[in-house]
Parts: sequence; C-alpha cells; structure tokens
Amino acid sequence: TPCFLIESYYANGVAANYVGRKHPNIECRKELHTFLKRMYDAVLSAKYGRNQYESMRANRESLPKNPFVFSCFHDYFEDYGTTQFLMKELKTACPEADTRFISFYDMKIDDEGIPLEDGSHATLLYRLHPMELLIDEQTPDGEPLGEMFLDLYEDDTFALFNPPESIILQNKSFMSLVYALYLTDQFFTKPDRDIIEKYLAPSYFENDFSALDDGLYIQKEIWGREGRHVQVVQKRGDTSELYMEKLVDNYDDIVCRDSKKVMYQDFIQQKRFTHTVDCGVKDGFLTLSSFMLGDQASAVGCRFSPEEIAGTEAYFVPLLIE
Repeated sequence: TPCFLIESYYANGVAANYVGRKHPNIECRKELHTFLKRMYDAVLSAKYGRNQYESMRANRESLPKNPFVFSCFHDYFEDYGTTQFLMKELKTACPEADTRFISFYDMKIDDEGIPLEDGSHATLLYRLHPMELLIDEQTPDGEPLGEMFLDLYEDDTFALFNPPESIILQNKSFMSLVYALYLTDQFFTKPDRDIIEKYLAPSYFENDFSALDDGLYIQKEIWGREGRHVQVVQKRGDTSELYMEKLVDNYDDIVCRDSKKVMYQDFIQQKRFTHTVDCGVKDGFLTLSSFMLGDQASAVGCRFSPEEIAGTEAYFVPLLIE
C-alpha cells in the first residue's frame, strides 16, 4: 500500500528515537534514496542514451528541462502527504532533479504528453491513483482519457513510476496463479518452491472453489481494497455459507475497481495481540508488510486492527528491536 510509506520509512524511526531504541528500518531511507537515484538515472539514460547522458553529467553540462512530476488529488490528505513525501525524497536523492507537483484536477494531456505551465512536458510521472481505475476513465466529453493516456505512455512521451506492468501484482488472483504454478512442480526452482510453501497461503481461482475440500476459506475481490467485501466462508460439499464478513463504514469512500471475480485462500487463524491505542487497551490482530524497491525487500511496517480483517480502522504500530 503506497500510503504506508511515511509510517514505514519515516515515522517508525521517529518513534524509535523517542523511546531510545533501534528499529529494523534504520538503513531503509538510504535504500529508498539509492533506488530513486537509480530510477532517475535510468529514465534519463533511456531518453538521451547512456553515453550522451553520462557525458552531460561528466562535463557538468546542464540538461534540458526534464520535469519529474508527482500527482494525486490534492484534497485527499493521505494521498497528498504521501506524494509530497516521495517527491521530497527524490529531491534529496537527486538535488539536480526538476521536481514538480500537479493536482489531478489540473492535469492535461496533448499530443506530446503531459503539458506543464512553462511550456515543457513531463519526463516522468508518479501518480498516486490505481492503474486499474485510470484505464477506464473518460473526459467530461466522453473521450477515453485512460486509453489516450496509456497510448502516450506507449509512444514514450513520458515515463511512469510505477509502470503499467505493476497492475499484474495489484490483481489478487496473481497469488492464485503463483500457487497453481507451484502445484505443477514444474515451473519454479526448489528454492522458489520453498519460499512459496512457507510464505504464501494456499490460493485458488474462483473456478477451482467447487473442487476444494470442505473447510474455511477467505474470499477476496480480485480488485478489492481496504477490506471491502472480504468474507470468510464455510464450504460444505457443493454449498458454502457466510462465516465472517468485513463490514466497512465508509464503503462509498473506498476507491477501487468493481470486481466481477473473486479468489480464495485457506483461512489461517491469526494470533491475538493486546495493544495500547489512543482510546485505551484493545485486543486485535497485526498485519505485517514489506515494501519492495524493484526486486529488493526494504522497509517493513506494522498495522494493528481490533478486527480480524483489517481495513481503514487499523492503527500504525512502530516496530522496535529488543
């Protein structure tokens, strides 16, 4: 989840310093800077050619304007804070970078890409907006805005961070695909299989549900977010009944693509934790996650929810080292 960046890369360290403890993300902000620097160089190397770009840098020749644009809906506080944080981290990693913020409300496209106020065009765009929603969006006049946007990207008028390929991982049925390939015993190497067996809950496509053994399974929309429509079902033969459901108060505020398909995973009972929050002591459950910088695991983060299926009600929990 992109909106856990600040907690993982920044706030976890603030909490650790406050209580005088070490924390697991102590080097991760440097990793983020290294990754952003690598991304910045890769985009400009692709635009100018590696040799020409290296020559420009070596000769201290000023590069033409290459705006790295960061964008979200500016009136959505969490997205705005996350986007500003990432933009400032890029500026720290690459002081020479021309970084700019544009609200989605003000963004336009033309035949050359994403035009800016000074007449230049964006070289790269970071957008805090789901690709699976952007694809279907239209202009007020009914034009296919998402398709035109992706056509411009395909024509190399600008780079995207994250790229459209990341939609593969956004779809929860990707876990079903990985598990199905794991079961074939022919696709993954032995080390890969050991990792999948240890860390991935058995996951299934919707069409395979009828063939599964009786028991408890968790059902998720393949494009779901924030716990919306997550259910635990009890399978008995050819029928299933609801065992537990995530009830979301702000259902209409959750921005996600409507899912016509679901996927299933074995239901695994979690450990209970007791935690002190702003309104007292509560029992609940932890969700641990890790950011990936390309293919490199980086900062870890922890959320605590009084509910077994976590959603927007979850609390941020700093991770400290004993």
